Amino acid sequence: MSRGLQRALSSLVRSEPLLSALLVITAVLAIVSRGFRCRILELSRPNALGLLAGLMASSGLLEESGLLARLGWEAAERGPPWGALALAEILLGTLSAFTMNDAAILVAAPLASMIARASDSDAAVAVALMAVAVNMGSSLTPFGNPQNILIWHDYGVPLWGFTAAMTPLVLAGFAVLAAFTYALLRGRAWRLERGPPPRVDRTGALVGVTALALTVCLASLGVPGAIAGLAGLASSAAYDWRVIYSVNPAVLLLIGSLFADFTFLGGLLRGHLPAGLLRGGAPLYLLAASLSQVVSNVPAAAMLAGLAGDWRALAYGVDVGGVLLVTGSIANVLAVKMGRIPLRRYQKAQLMVALPILLAGLAIIAR
Repeated sequence: MSRGLQRALSSLVRSEPLLSALLVITAVLAIVSRGFRCRILELSRPNALGLLAGLMASSGLLEESGLLARLGWEAAERGPPWGALALAEILLGTLSAFTMNDAAILVAAPLASMIARASDSDAAVAVALMAVAVNMGSSLTPFGNPQNILIWHDYGVPLWGFTAAMTPLVLAGFAVLAAFTYALLRGRAWRLERGPPPRVDRTGALVGVTALALTVCLASLGVPGAIAGLAGLASSAAYDWRVIYSVNPAVLLLIGSLFADFTFLGGLLRGHLPAGLLRGGAPLYLLAASLSQVVSNVPAAAMLAGLAGDWRALAYGVDVGGVLLVTGSIANVLAVKMGRIPLRRYQKAQLMVALPILLAGLAIIAR
């Protein structure tokens, strides 16, 4: 092996350790399994990845336009601290259903931290509440997060049917959030001066919303995800070609590897898991939520999608699983980093909020 290649591999491992580990798993599976080699493109779900790329582009344009930051600022200007945080949770939670949770959390976590510090409140709890709001909001639609895209793609659920089925869980989650938000900031007053409003590129925001709507409409009409995503990407790039940089190839390769590796490994479990666990209802819900704590929710969805008989229980499980432990979702890691808060305090606060949501989801699924 040449020194140049050695340096390149060493740099990849240092900068992208998770991606590097997944590529090693992919290589090993390709060596030991002919079936995996023959199906690797199918298992990576190129249509789902194409749709994800289009959503990344439109979300990136919305973020660059300043729209997300301005909406967060407007929320923070409304009323007392508890009302400002609650409104920010609703706004950014709703936006995450359309712009994906990872994009929304980049704005949500610093905003929650600012509200907490400006009102002399616990920043770790505020950031945890906002992260749960963004994750729960993204659960509403089939394109709010990668695991929902995967489930929607694999089970062929109609757009409105998917959203209607997820609505009770999202409403329950936000009811829990409202109670904890009020308890955290009740009686608090603003202590610090807040900054000027972020400027918004209105044309860029309009193009971003249009590109997002175009991508979603095409996908819901049955157009292959790769084509729908390309249409959204082209619409966004027509206004600002730099939006192409919002489509992170490392993230797409990471998610594609997650899809391929864990779907294949999930297939190896076929026949080894009790049928009652996979049929649906509460057992599948709890299995999906538990597995998400071990391998994160996107791999958990990939492992179980080909085995689970009830897409709703699976979606509920992996989406709620994303708000329990920090390991449940990449968005949690982003929240800790962007909010600049201690991991232990964040985890304690998130669990306090997430456990009632877990029980609420169980009650809904068990009906």
